Amino acid sequence: MERTIDANINRACEGLRVIEDILRFELEKKEFSQKLKHIRHYLRENFSSKLKFLHKRNSISDLGKEFSKIETKRESILDLLKANFYRIEEALRVLEEVTKLYDDLKDFTPTIKSFRFEIYTIEKETLINFNSDSNI
Repeated sequence: MERTIDANINRACEGLRVIEDILRFELEKKEFSQKLKHIRHYLRENFSSKLKFLHKRNSISDLGKEFSKIETKRESILDLLKANFYRIEEALRVLEEVTKLYDDLKDFTPTIKSFRFEIYTIEKETLINFNSDSNI
């Protein structure tokens, strides 16, 4: 399960960074951008520093490293936002479940769950207001 944790930490942090930068530089939504940065830093500080996950990484033979058609279809900033919100939510859900299996990680489960629900709220506010935003 260590590879699963490592992959989903990376998946969540990558998606967070994409949305964080769009909210910061394109939509100028400082509050949401800062919240995403906080979540990303929390995940990196509490999981990436655990070398047991890094040692399990095997990106050379990862079965999912090839692009699928759905990953190549991005036609707008809205497409980027939606794809990366889904990516983060799914990764956080995996982490929420998998951390329950480890005594030394169980304490992180409630925080990860709260992050997932925070992402749902940021997603809602961002996507609902996206069309009315005059910066794009």
